[in-house]
Amino acid sequence: MSDFDRLDPEIKPVNYDIFFEPDLKKFEFKGVEVITVKSGKRVKQLRLNSKDLKIEQAWVNNESATVKLDGKNEIAVLTFKKPLEKINKVKLAFSGKNSEIHGFYKSSYRVDGEERYMLSTQFEPADARSAFPCFDEPSFKATFNLSLLVEEELMVISNTVIEKSEKIKGKKLVVFKKTPVMSSYLLYFGIGEFEKIEGFSGRTKVSVYVTPGKIGYAKLPLDYALKALKLYEKYFGLKYQLEKLDLIGIPDFSAGAMENWGAITFRETALLCNDKTPISERQGIANTIVHELAHQWFGDLVTMKWWDDLWLNESFATFMSYKIVDEMFPEWDTMLRYMNGIVAGAFSADSLKSTHAINCVVKRPGDIDELFDDISYEKGGSILKMIEGYLGEETFRLALHDYLTRHSYRNASKEDLWNSFMKEAVKRRIQFNTGMISQWIDKPGHPVIIVEPSENGFYLKQELFTLLKNGSGNWNIPVQYKTDKGEGRIVVKKEGSFIKSKAEWIKLNLNGAGFYRVFYSKPLLEKLGAAFRQGRISTLDAWSLENDLFVQARTGRVKLTEYLDFVRKFFMNSEYPLNSSVSNHLAWFFVMTYGERNGESVKSLVIDFHERMLEKIGWDKRKGERNINTILRGKAVASLGLAGNEKALKKASDVFELAFNGRKCDPDLKAAAYALKSWAGNSKLLGKMIEKYEKEDFPEESARLLNSMGMIGDVKALSEALDYSQTERVRLQDSFRIPMFASGNPEGKKLIWGWTRKNWKILERKNKMGTHSLHHYVDNLSGLSDRKSLREVEVFFKKNKRGDIKRAVVQVIERINANINFRKANDLQV
Repeated sequence: MSDFDRLDPEIKPVNYDIFFEPDLKKFEFKGVEVITVKSGKRVKQLRLNSKDLKIEQAWVNNESATVKLDGKNEIAVLTFKKPLEKINKVKLAFSGKNSEIHGFYKSSYRVDGEERYMLSTQFEPADARSAFPCFDEPSFKATFNLSLLVEEELMVISNTVIEKSEKIKGKKLVVFKKTPVMSSYLLYFGIGEFEKIEGFSGRTKVSVYVTPGKIGYAKLPLDYALKALKLYEKYFGLKYQLEKLDLIGIPDFSAGAMENWGAITFRETALLCNDKTPISERQGIANTIVHELAHQWFGDLVTMKWWDDLWLNESFATFMSYKIVDEMFPEWDTMLRYMNGIVAGAFSADSLKSTHAINCVVKRPGDIDELFDDISYEKGGSILKMIEGYLGEETFRLALHDYLTRHSYRNASKEDLWNSFMKEAVKRRIQFNTGMISQWIDKPGHPVIIVEPSENGFYLKQELFTLLKNGSGNWNIPVQYKTDKGEGRIVVKKEGSFIKSKAEWIKLNLNGAGFYRVFYSKPLLEKLGAAFRQGRISTLDAWSLENDLFVQARTGRVKLTEYLDFVRKFFMNSEYPLNSSVSNHLAWFFVMTYGERNGESVKSLVIDFHERMLEKIGWDKRKGERNINTILRGKAVASLGLAGNEKALKKASDVFELAFNGRKCDPDLKAAAYALKSWAGNSKLLGKMIEKYEKEDFPEESARLLNSMGMIGDVKALSEALDYSQTERVRLQDSFRIPMFASGNPEGKKLIWGWTRKNWKILERKNKMGTHSLHHYVDNLSGLSDRKSLREVEVFFKKNKRGDIKRAVVQVIERINANINFRKANDLQV
């Protein structure tokens, strides 16, 4: 794949005046646009982006221009006789076809069993060019005047409010107010049947749009948006910039959500909910809504100059969404969930030799697709949390206010953000320099500190941690530590550091605030476990201790039995997030050792740990219980059922029968109930699930049914379910669900590689560049753990290359090698 063919920075758009006439029967569209272009040079050629469009005619300053299309580089070259002036009018007549799930695309939905269609757009990162010729790079900001000619009964939504609507030739022309200055990827327009609910936050009208029949699931999302909007305005010290803010549920949508300025789009499962929706899903929906609202400032008002700074958008939205949701709902333990989800996920993604820096070079189109990953979102968010911890919450907030104010309606880079941090730090005499941040932003990977006790204290040396082999560490690591004698701070440098102390034990990385691992000697680890049991170190400290011990066991650095014995000895009655983390890690060991003699010790601990958890929080929901206990109950029942616990299987079966037949039950146990019923099921059950799925209109239940099909324990039925996932009856956006759950199913591990290889051409054709979805099928192979499969995967992907999965392939090979190391270390067959 060739490098980007970048546009000339001296020729820039100022305004687009665009007219569209879509055809919802043929799924084609035609349009005319006039682009006001500012030029810093007098040339007779103009280059702009165009993809899969037919440009019928072109004029530059009222003179006809010839058009040459370069499909490979997605460039249209306009040639004309008179050179460009300082300000120019470029007029283009064009046409195109509505694509599948990206660009300007069609989406289907049902009303009373009848299939209907709508049109929507998804332009990030570089698909505005497939709807209209444009300057499709984030630094080319301009205003947009948009108008559409549509059937009278249809509703049209865009970034701004409707300026006027008038009847023309049996249709209606809808004209929208001019947008603020913004990047092309943030333009939005949607056409179809919608129902809506609305409210006001100050003078801003906030609306939730849904397809017919789903309005009952819109009120709670509206409440989330109204609360978050007020809190963001207060936090940033800047008012939201537009008259209105729309949240739009789209039945077919490749991304989870998209921050189009003033018209945020969502996959329906990421938006629609009510009071009966499981609390874990409501929390996820709230976080997604609040994440996208953060982008209205970070990304929309101030935009990165180029995609190498994508993290400026995504890391901040990730971090800020948890801060704001925590303020909205203190009872949700949101910042603890941040540690267990975001920080732990970032560590996992960043533990590979093939990881990338948060800020990295983007040369090719596939490079952009690969950036929408756990490094840009989760590691970036983890580092921001670390920076906030160092600067203090108020200094951090004021720096963001300064950054957003200085660069409003413009593009910015990471250096601009560093300058704002520096400015506020200097005011408060806080030591701060760009080198303190850049080492975490510009370098891939993260360090591990190895603690070696001595008679006079503790020696700390650092290495670069990876799943396969440590390397040389070169960070200045700000470390806060605690001993049985007190607390202290130190910067651990490349050459190592020494803490002089007569203490019995030392715990580094207090409350898991730093983005580094710590490995302790076995005697020191035992002392730390005892200190936790005595209440001398916090649950968060025990959480980081357990995470670091797990990764040593997962990579074969310590024996599995050492991890299991430590959990039994110290963590059996733990609180959140430690108990959830142990549960997740036991699940990994359970799948990896399933059916083997070493697996019996894992299975035994899975049962004992989760029985103890349920003794503590209860098998049934209790009035006024913590939300996190509601979530943990489902996790515990699922884990026990997979391990064969009869009480859990009976509980799940009872809930399943109620839920499957539409009767009242505990919604927070539905996912576990469906998974366990499937685990014990066969082709007959699969048939019932498919029948129910194909009649189901509510996306939450549809997703749950697909997920559970991937958990079927009968190999023949599971194979049928995998094949079903790629039929036309499953939406493209959801087709990854059955294979993904099958890859984590102990029986599914036997099938997933053969099925993926057999269906690869189909998967590649369906999941085109720009859908951000083909990598899911590569990621599914991460559970393979034998040399034969490793060799086959390596050979297969040498022949089957595509830019958007390049890194995913390298990473899955690393993970398989790490799995083999784990099995070797624990005397399992490889």
